[in-house]
Amino acid sequence: KVTDDAEFLPASGWTSTRYKNKLSQLARVIDTLGGSEGPDLIGVCEAENQQVLMALSQQPLLKDERYKVIGFPSADPRGIETGVMFKQDKFKLVNANYFRIFMPDSPQTRTRDVLWVQLALDAHTQLGVFVCHWPSRRGGEKAQTYRQFIGAKLKGIKDSLDKVYPGSVWMVMGDLNDEPSDISVKDKLGSSGDTALVNRNNLFYNPMAALQDAGTGSHSYKNDWNMLDQILISSKGLSDKSHLQYIWGSAEIWKPIWMQSTHADHKGNPYPTFAGKNYLGGFSDHYLLVS
Repeated sequence: KVTDDAEFLPASGWTSTRYKNKLSQLARVIDTLGGSEGPDLIGVCEAENQQVLMALSQQPLLKDERYKVIGFPSADPRGIETGVMFKQDKFKLVNANYFRIFMPDSPQTRTRDVLWVQLALDAHTQLGVFVCHWPSRRGGEKAQTYRQFIGAKLKGIKDSLDKVYPGSVWMVMGDLNDEPSDISVKDKLGSSGDTALVNRNNLFYNPMAALQDAGTGSHSYKNDWNMLDQILISSKGLSDKSHLQYIWGSAEIWKPIWMQSTHADHKGNPYPTFAGKNYLGGFSDHYLLVS
């Protein structure tokens, strides 16, 4: 597979110093999540490859957490990949793979794969995690159709795996490039922020729906907030009979003041690594989600 990743090569100005700074910045963010112990499970979008994620896991702030890194080469033309990092003292790896999505009207069209990781919490409880990076909004109406197709496809994948791993709690996380109220997420994938609907129809619970309704978001485009990044959990994760449960009200957008831009025109927005082609040395153009 040939990838066009020229923008992150030395010839384009992506130096060793900038690479190390990026790892350091990301480690700083992760270290502040989940209280003093840090997050047990992390889903990552837009990673260069598994080696970069391994380098991230070995940063001084994260090294003692002993994160296991999972990632696979992507079909994305720029080599952009998704990944998972999880604490090996909390979860045991059961299985991991990826699902390559072929578009119905254009089988040669490549998009980012859906990463799947199956984890065991204990002898009775498993967690299946899908990490996604759906097609960009820059693709217009066609990309919107693709996102709806992927949402439906992912629901079918989850339903099939549920027969192999019955009783699992399922999570979908990542940059879906659609909001909780959009067709791809709400109808095709099958999700809601209404727990009564979730339990009655075996949907995914989407705690980000309330954040969208509150007018906030994880990404700002021309100072318009979008709730494009999401973490969804299957209805079993809402049951008090499950060993793995969603903590009500825990979902939030993680945006400490030092992650925010101080530029007058973008104050309060994420402080990114780049603004166009200008290197700023920040963190990301998206805020993180915690749930």
